[in-house]
Amino acid sequence: MIEIVNAFVLSYKREYDYYYAAAKYCAERIEADLKGIGVRAIVTYRAKSIDSLTKKLVNRDQRLDYQSREDVYSDIVDLSGIRIAIYFPQDENLVTAYLENDYQIVDKKSFPSEQSSSESSRRFPGYVAEHYRIKLLPESTGSAAARYCETLIEIQIASVLMHGWSEVEHDIIYKPQDAKVTEQEARILDQINGMVIACEMALDNLKFTIDQRLNQKRRPFSNSYELASFVLEHVRHRAIDKFAVPVISNLDFLFEILTIDEMNTPESLGKLLRTVGFTGRSNLVGEQIIEYWLAENPTRAEVMINAMPGENSLVMSYEEVARNLGDFFRAYALLLSIIKQYSDQKLSKNKQKIYKIMNQSRLQALGLNNESIEGIIVYVRPLALTLMSGKYIIKVNELERTMIELDKLISQTQRPCTFSAGVWEATKVAVILRG
Repeated sequence: MIEIVNAFVLSYKREYDYYYAAAKYCAERIEADLKGIGVRAIVTYRAKSIDSLTKKLVNRDQRLDYQSREDVYSDIVDLSGIRIAIYFPQDENLVTAYLENDYQIVDKKSFPSEQSSSESSRRFPGYVAEHYRIKLLPESTGSAAARYCETLIEIQIASVLMHGWSEVEHDIIYKPQDAKVTEQEARILDQINGMVIACEMALDNLKFTIDQRLNQKRRPFSNSYELASFVLEHVRHRAIDKFAVPVISNLDFLFEILTIDEMNTPESLGKLLRTVGFTGRSNLVGEQIIEYWLAENPTRAEVMINAMPGENSLVMSYEEVARNLGDFFRAYALLLSIIKQYSDQKLSKNKQKIYKIMNQSRLQALGLNNESIEGIIVYVRPLALTLMSGKYIIKVNELERTMIELDKLISQTQRPCTFSAGVWEATKVAVILRG
């Protein structure tokens, strides 16, 4: 019914900004996470244009005869849309695994479908892509974006080249300006599609060559994507099945500090990674690497302090940032070093290879009671992990208090004894995560 269509379009005009904001939030999150798993891609987003929606609804109403607003909603699934154009086609498996782990999958479609392939007279497959309809998971979405969790978002995944070809084909075949596309034009489009398929094979060969180059032990990583590929391949090789798709959330920061410390080669980083006891938190891979890096040599805290984000991230002067963060990280690095020294002395070589720095039994063996251990795990370490990720706003006085209490803890671990849990109340630092 045309009345239903008109009413839906009028309502959508009022809601357009909401669907645009939902697509924007999800796209920016996906773009950051894809970088964190070493996938090069161009991520774009949009809310369906009002003109496009109107034309689509009028055409589909003639066939479906909408009877209610719900009929339209169930039929139109791409009011919010995201396109992921990957550089290397073989990375599609990583992208789909990431989506299936981090989002609620409502529907999935693969192109070309078996039916369209059997009905087509062309030589090449045409549009090759994966389309997902997803919703955000409330448990992994910040409170500011919680209102988007019920919104259906369509995500299209294909290579950069395939997306380009599909745009050309779609405009020529489905939006002809004058007359129907001729047979000769269709054959040329098919020929171009074959070239795209061949170029995708070449891109995958290029990716294989790049990966081989990364295996040269003493050659520095040239960018953060190469670093991510090496780290994530190591994690997958370790067969840590708790990880679906591990994400390095602080990739650029990790790359910077390893470069400054001259540990940005497969040989140097590989030695460190072999000692890391990764936990099941797939979004803390980078932070865990930094902890083990600091534990090996607590003076590396100076490298990290110098690489921390500048004034634009904080609500206090840069001088205060340098002084307070410096004190905190020097103390935290020393604590990590003490735990590592104990583990090196007390654990067998096999267990040393997989020990976790913040293991509760390890902290107990250092002479700390349960209340003290809770203070480390609940307050001190979360602050350190947050700062390592670069997502923070800190109140300077509370950071100073945290550093003082951490200093006390270090002296107690060097002379094992017990102390009151109440001391940790002062370490509840005001940290506001961004997103």
